[in-house]
Amino acid sequence: MISDNSLIFLRKKINKIDEEILLLLCERRKIAVKVAKIKIDQNKPIRDIIREKELINKLIKIGIKKDLESNYIYKIFKNIIKNSVNIQNNLLEKHNIKNKIYEPTLGFLGPKGSYSNLATIEYASKNFNKFSIKGLKNFQEVINNICDNKINYAVLPLENNNSGAINEVYDLIEKNDNLYIVGEIYILIDHCLLTKKNVKSINDIKKIYSHPQPVQQCSKFIDQIKNCDVQYTSSTSSAMQIISNTNLNNVAAIGSKLGSNSYRLKVLKDDISNKKNNITHFIILSNEYKKNLELKKSKTSFIIEVKNNITDLIEILLIIKENNLKVTKIESRPISGSLWNKIFYIDIQSHCDSQNMQKVIKKINIFTNRIRMLGCYPICNSFDRTLNI
Repeated sequence: MISDNSLIFLRKKINKIDEEILLLLCERRKIAVKVAKIKIDQNKPIRDIIREKELINKLIKIGIKKDLESNYIYKIFKNIIKNSVNIQNNLLEKHNIKNKIYEPTLGFLGPKGSYSNLATIEYASKNFNKFSIKGLKNFQEVINNICDNKINYAVLPLENNNSGAINEVYDLIEKNDNLYIVGEIYILIDHCLLTKKNVKSINDIKKIYSHPQPVQQCSKFIDQIKNCDVQYTSSTSSAMQIISNTNLNNVAAIGSKLGSNSYRLKVLKDDISNKKNNITHFIILSNEYKKNLELKKSKTSFIIEVKNNITDLIEILLIIKENNLKVTKIESRPISGSLWNKIFYIDIQSHCDSQNMQKVIKKINIFTNRIRMLGCYPICNSFDRTLNI
């Protein structure tokens, strides 16, 4: 049987090892800063994905020989490397801003003319002096590009006040734990029925092309057209492109006025959404954690996995309310491999470093299996709402 003195002795040894680990991490960070400065001077990319994978695989092999689990080693060094990358990227960004050479690339769904294209241009124009944009064919490709450092920011639609949440985007965020929300923007959507120039009447239309979301948002208008089929496309831009390239006069696309100019199409009917104030909420993602520098006018987003779906969620919401914080959104998604358990996306109108937020985070831990902070970013002023809880 181990005596109390032996237990105290062993704990002191663990404490000493922990302090040594901490000092080594500090030393590693100093070296990472020196490496970043060299890369910046030599105009080399900050991140080397191949080297990161080789390093982790090498450490896993060494760890296994020492009876350490591979998943344990992977998680530890994935976080250590992520921290180094964030530090180096912050130095690069400061250098670029100081020398006025920062020109980020923003990726979005679809070629020119899509609503994502419009949201990207509007957000970038407000936040950067110079920028470039890159249209991509689907949400997965946008995520792949941001994860592989081919773009600096990803602009993705998250929800629409008519058709609801865009579940594919929520699920892609949950699967990629190196993504962070750094901004948001709301776009007023004016869906239009777009055709070739010589089409005269809506009744002539026999097939409509568009992305599933606009089709859902314009369902009442579509139902009024007799004997009209719907063909889904990967984006509104691809739908407009199809109409632009066809010789048929009995087909149409649902798209934007911006797109009608880009693809030389006629606006046969505008404002065809089920709701007149049709608004889509877009988020801006980065693979670096960048919290809002201002404490005021901030929003913090979380993914929370509760232990018991309803009862623990109620407890969490009560704690948030008791600390005078406002919930602006709750969205649930199923957990893969589980019949009933869910994760919850929760937005709170507060900065992550505020006293009340820190109290909330500490108190709600007992009701959760997992908490992941998705980001702390400026609230978009053009559209505001609060859930009464």
